[in-house]
Amino acid sequence: MPGQTPAEDKLTETRLCSEKATLNIRSYLFYNLLEDIGALPTSCAGEMQQHLYNGDYSLFKNAPIFESNFTQVSKKGHVSDIHHRVTMVTIGVSSTDPTLYIPDVLLIAQPSERQKQLQLQIFNRKPSEHLSPEGPLPAGPYTPLQLLRLFPLKLTKISIYDEKNHRLRLKLATHQSFYLQLIGVDPRFEDEMFQHWVKLVHHIYTQGGDACALPRVF
Repeated sequence: MPGQTPAEDKLTETRLCSEKATLNIRSYLFYNLLEDIGALPTSCAGEMQQHLYNGDYSLFKNAPIFESNFTQVSKKGHVSDIHHRVTMVTIGVSSTDPTLYIPDVLLIAQPSERQKQLQLQIFNRKPSEHLSPEGPLPAGPYTPLQLLRLFPLKLTKISIYDEKNHRLRLKLATHQSFYLQLIGVDPRFEDEMFQHWVKLVHHIYTQGGDACALPRVF
C-alpha cells in the first residue's frame, strides 16, 4: 500500500494471506474443537498462524493453530533468566492430520521483534493498564517470528500449573520442565484466554488416546 514502510507492507501481506487460510482451516476437525471451547481462529490470525501459512512448513500450511504469547518464569513465578532478562515465547498447538479432533503437536517460537517489544511493555505494565497492539512499529529491519522447536504432544505434557496467575507447565520427554505465564494485551481478557487453555488441556488429556486423565502438578 502507498506510504507504508517495508515492515508495514509485510504485516499487510501476512494478514491478507491469513484471511485466505481461514477458508482452509475449517476442513480440520481440530477447528471444531476450537469452536467447541470458544476459541475460534479469526481472519486476523496470530503471528504463528501467519508464519506457517507463508513459510516452508507445508504440513501446517492450512492447519488451524491455537497460540498465545508467554513469558518464561521460575516455578515460583519469577523471571527465570539468571541475568533477569525476560524470555518471551509463542506457544501453539496444532494438528498434522485434518481428521484429528485433538491436536497432536506443540510448537514453540520466538516472537517477532515488534511482538517482543509489546510483550515486554505488557510484562512491565501496571495491573490495570491497557496497551494497544496497533502502536507504532519499532525502527529497523522487520524481524519475523522464528519457529524454534516442534514436539509431538504424546511426548510432551502441558499442565495447568497456576490457574489464578495464568501459568502453564511444559514437561518434555527428557523430564525437563518449563513454566510459562500468559501475556495478554488487555488484562480484562487474560482470564478468558487462559480458560481456553484450561479447556484445551482438559480435552487433550481426556480424549487424546494415550493419556486418560488431566496431568497433575505436584
